[in-house]
Amino acid sequence: MRRGVVGLRGSVIAIFTSKATSLRNVGRDIAMVSQKRGCIPQLFTYLIPGYDVYEKFDKAIYIMTFSPLWVKPWVLNAMEVYHGGKGKPVVFYTTVEGDPKPHLMKPWLYNPVPYIANSHYTKEKLEKAGLYVRDVVYHGINLDEVKIAKTEVKRARKMLESKLGSGVYFGVVSTAHPRKGLDFLFKAIDIARKQDKDIKFYVLTNGDYANRDGVLVDRSFGQHNKTDVLAFMGAVDFIVIPSFCEGFGLVLIEANAMGTPVIHCRYPPLTEITNDSNIQFDYEDIQSMDVGDGILYEYHLYKPKELAQAILEASEIAKERREEYENRAKSVEEAVEKFDATIHYNRLLDILDSTGAQSG
Repeated sequence: MRRGVVGLRGSVIAIFTSKATSLRNVGRDIAMVSQKRGCIPQLFTYLIPGYDVYEKFDKAIYIMTFSPLWVKPWVLNAMEVYHGGKGKPVVFYTTVEGDPKPHLMKPWLYNPVPYIANSHYTKEKLEKAGLYVRDVVYHGINLDEVKIAKTEVKRARKMLESKLGSGVYFGVVSTAHPRKGLDFLFKAIDIARKQDKDIKFYVLTNGDYANRDGVLVDRSFGQHNKTDVLAFMGAVDFIVIPSFCEGFGLVLIEANAMGTPVIHCRYPPLTEITNDSNIQFDYEDIQSMDVGDGILYEYHLYKPKELAQAILEASEIAKERREEYENRAKSVEEAVEKFDATIHYNRLLDILDSTGAQSG
């Protein structure tokens, strides 16, 4: 059994995430930052018995969406480590894109472990559901990885143009979950391309969408390495986020870090992390949507024509107002430095260390 190394170099940290690509990437970056602190991280995409966690590890971080339909085993595991470990530092780093369904909530979910939200939006929604949220720590981006990806941008652009020819390129990196708005995206693309055939799209998804004129659909979402995905984000002229709701919006800061402006709907938490040089459009209505998950998703509904208009504006900027485009690209790239993973995840690790005393 390991004892007496909390907060010191050599601490062994268990980091648990789901298999979701975005959460795996967050866990990987937290592991990277912890290694720079001299810790020894082990990353899991599955749970192991709580007893094994507090016997074999000095600390534990759980990274999971707060859907009461599937989060309960994760919270129970964290509880066992936090309380059974008698002082083991534990945090539950979480996100949510709406309201956890009230009938699925249990009183023991409210304050069993230190919850850390990934945005003020997430914190507000979890507190509304009855949880005690200790703090907010934004996601960060590995800027060293960004530097490597930038060396691959020209190759990625050349590949895109070999498929679709020259034009103004827009990229989308998204799952096909209904909340991500891909159906609205394709309607917007059709509207925009009727007016401007220079508009080209690269869509990386896991959805069963087919290629169409001016649109290349890559259905291998989650199978590319992170550097390749970042390189494609840097190879396009704009990234589009068509989603109706987000818990944070990691794609936004990833694209901006590559010097690529983003088109997105104006709603929190995207408004917490965006830059004025990104292109925003307004939603018309907010509705709670039940798609069979444990969350009532907070949809910010917009008309496809509003997204299409933003795409057309972006195309005009890229073609006719090149100096403005370059200024936007420079602005978003500089602004995203504040999302350096080293800054944010060191803070998360500091909070983690402080939780050891809380469980006595």
